Amino acid sequence: MEDGFYEACSNWVQLRTLKMCGRMPIDERETPPHFTTFLTGLTALTELEVPRVLPLNMRSLTAWVLPTQLQILDVSDTHMDIGPILSPILSQMTDLRSLGISFCRLDDAKLADLTPSLLKLPHLTCLQISGSDLRGDEVDLLIPRLTQLQVLHFAACDLD
Repeated sequence: MEDGFYEACSNWVQLRTLKMCGRMPIDERETPPHFTTFLTGLTALTELEVPRVLPLNMRSLTAWVLPTQLQILDVSDTHMDIGPILSPILSQMTDLRSLGISFCRLDDAKLADLTPSLLKLPHLTCLQISGSDLRGDEVDLLIPRLTQLQVLHFAACDLD
């Protein structure tokens, strides 16, 4: 995807939903210059779905400025360790209702790191953690505390 797309995005100030699904060619090269900042001006954005989009060389979502007003965030299928990357900014997304982090190398220890942030999301009603390597301990501690959940996806988690 060309940098022109990211530049154009900054002009869509009324955009509420952005879905960029599918493996983008950005994982084969350096992150494009505008990739980390193109969301900054999208102040009306409430839904961001970017499964299989994050570049494999990205180590921090804090460098990729995510809008804190998001209600839906899906960063599934990155097959990268998303837990430590997402944890610092997740608790700032106080209006988040749906979080997709399936197939993001999540295990019990990483879920434990995410738990404090997840518990600060009073409106979280949908959590997708399928494809995680969970043994049950952290899930047993977290899920009962997320009493507002209405949808929980945890298929292929190898739970004991």
